[in-house]
Amino acid sequence: MIPPDFIQQLLARVDIVDVVDKHVKLKKAGQNYSACCPFHNEKSPSFSVSPQKQFYHCFGCGAHGTAISFLMEYAGMGFRDSVRELAEGVGLTMPQEANSGESIERAREAASLNEVMSAARDFYRRELKNSPKAIEYFKGRGSQINTHNKFARYQYVQEYMEVLDEELLQNHKTEIIYTHPKTIINKVDSEDIGMAYSLNPYQGCEHGCIYCYARNTHEYWGYSAGLDFEQKIIVKQNAIEILEKHFSNKNWKPMPIMLSGNTDCYQPIERELEITRRILQTCLKYKHPVGIITKNSLVLRDLDLLIELAKDNLVHVMVSITGTDESIRQKLEPRTATYKNRFKVLEALSKNNIPCGVMIAPIIPGLTNHEIPKVMELAANA
Repeated sequence: MIPPDFIQQLLARVDIVDVVDKHVKLKKAGQNYSACCPFHNEKSPSFSVSPQKQFYHCFGCGAHGTAISFLMEYAGMGFRDSVRELAEGVGLTMPQEANSGESIERAREAASLNEVMSAARDFYRRELKNSPKAIEYFKGRGSQINTHNKFARYQYVQEYMEVLDEELLQNHKTEIIYTHPKTIINKVDSEDIGMAYSLNPYQGCEHGCIYCYARNTHEYWGYSAGLDFEQKIIVKQNAIEILEKHFSNKNWKPMPIMLSGNTDCYQPIERELEITRRILQTCLKYKHPVGIITKNSLVLRDLDLLIELAKDNLVHVMVSITGTDESIRQKLEPRTATYKNRFKVLEALSKNNIPCGVMIAPIIPGLTNHEIPKVMELAANA
């Protein structure tokens, strides 16, 4: 048996970054290093190596350990061979094993300890699947972690994904944060987007779509693009007051304003706050053109206002429908209306002569691209 103190001495001398980098090309990511995990197929890097803790961890498959365990897992080497290779690399001599009764007894104790740890690991994994707190934690969220805010000087990290106790004790319910902006209309200068102005009553979105381009904008507020984007919803409480002031400006030339260019204006909190409804009332009052894009059937709540706006050709509604497979939707867009209900929205809008259409993007190769013809057919028949 290799003495434990030699193992500790070896790990203190070895730099895990150098060990891993010989086999997997690492890139600097803050204080740590990252790469695509060598233990499972992935396109986005989730494999992290910490030089401070001399530890590696994959947030995708859960693989983790020291420089020794990396060689054992990656190269398929035995424990002694891994120790020997690392020791030779730092100029240490492997100690000779003694065949004494004491060594044999220590080996038995170590084996017993490994059995206990393995049993504890298996027990924890079983219990985690049956824990209401754990189920609630993972249920209904597009993101499972808070990614690092690139504008933040410091970050909270969780190096060991198996240690979830602190996370599970946190309150993961939606938090509403009220703000009072000075402006509400955003001029869109991008040539890639066919709109000139947008209005966002909310920042952050409970729909939790995993592909949402708006996630990164949450970092401007000091939050994460991960769970924070879905749980910390910023509400522009004085939106109507600012909008009326903008419409009353003599220099303003009415042009269509899109609701919303960033996050969904009919996300769940709208059912209670009704800011989007009051925005439509304001547009109707001032006879101002407005466009809507949403993936929530809550838009039908405001059918009365949409009908009145449509009489003067002041409104156009786009419904985001990315596919027809509900099992895919539940993973990509966990808190949105079902595809079936979105087609019903199109049908109701069309029957009431409200100009409407379907937004199929994003088209994800291998997941939704093959559903384009079906979506178009169902939308045309709605």
